Amino acid sequence: WLEFRRVLFRSNTGDENFRGFETTLKYEKDAFAIGGNYTYTKIEKDDNSVIVTDVPKHQAYFYASYTPVSYLTLSGNISYKKDFILENAKAKYINMPNTTDYRYSKALNFAIGVENLTDENYELDLGYPEPGREYYAKFTYNF
Repeated sequence: WLEFRRVLFRSNTGDENFRGFETTLKYEKDAFAIGGNYTYTKIEKDDNSVIVTDVPKHQAYFYASYTPVSYLTLSGNISYKKDFILENAKAKYINMPNTTDYRYSKALNFAIGVENLTDENYELDLGYPEPGREYYAKFTYNF
């Protein structure tokens, strides 16, 4: 016997106005490149009982890369989202992936890296946690 106490579904109801701004900066000089992006979103609703999900109020992305020689690139970035609703819970997260790429030739590339460098616990969908720190190695051959 199954008893359902709460049924949760998504639907398009009410009217919402999304306003805000987005800005991007980028700088490259010799072997260095840095950049970033920031987005602010304000949601105005005609019905306060309606919950708008998955839209962060604040979102930022910053990156940096260094290419000391033509075949080697070191790069990292930070992705940040704050004040967004996952179903009925407020959420925020920071992710910091880092990668080292080695180009052996035009066709052959090797990479090693780490995802979620800070090993932070976060969810992008409520009830589905994202993995902790992950290390990876990648081999790419283009023909």
